[in-house]
Amino acid sequence: MTAMWLLLHHGSHSFDVRVTDMEKYRLLRLFLDIFEESVRQDVFLPSTFALFIESPCGRVELVDDKTMKLMWGWNWGKDTAEIWVEGTDKPGVVFRNAVATIEHHRKESERKLKERQDELLKAQRKEEEEMRKKQEREDILRELQEQMEYTVAVEVPVVDCEDLSTEYVRIISKDGADEVFPGASQPQPTQESSPSKNPTSPKPGKIRG
Repeated sequence: MTAMWLLLHHGSHSFDVRVTDMEKYRLLRLFLDIFEESVRQDVFLPSTFALFIESPCGRVELVDDKTMKLMWGWNWGKDTAEIWVEGTDKPGVVFRNAVATIEHHRKESERKLKERQDELLKAQRKEEEEMRKKQEREDILRELQEQMEYTVAVEVPVVDCEDLSTEYVRIISKDGADEVFPGASQPQPTQESSPSKNPTSPKPGKIRG
């Protein structure tokens, strides 16, 4: 594995790209690294561009991996190879593939981000629905508890068989127990029973002689 620095020039600006393994490095990877490193190192590049190198026979455009291998040979023994970036209206196939790759990655990232947002929104709505149902259950239980705590009083008339008097017994029903309190009725009964008449004994008759 052989590493090398690539020093790229555009106008009066320069930036570098590190290649860790020249044998596995491809031109597509170089374009992707150029897009990334130019932004990171604050070097503005044209929207479409081509790459050129100096060969023993003069200036050569980097158009494929075969030319890349030639570049390594022309710079053998050096720690840095120079590349010139120039704008063009007709970018090569590898450049267009690099742009398509970046666009694909961008759309894929947006898709994953949207899926994540949808999952979070779905989880949030599910949590809100569960909280709403829980609140409804708590409200129902609280209402039932309040109803069970109400005191119910019922007056029951009780007649004394000996003197035929009527006494009202108030039954108070509460949660878990019944209590009975005998006493006068409130209010008093609206109808009064007629007093019973004592039977009259027959008058003694006269005795005739």
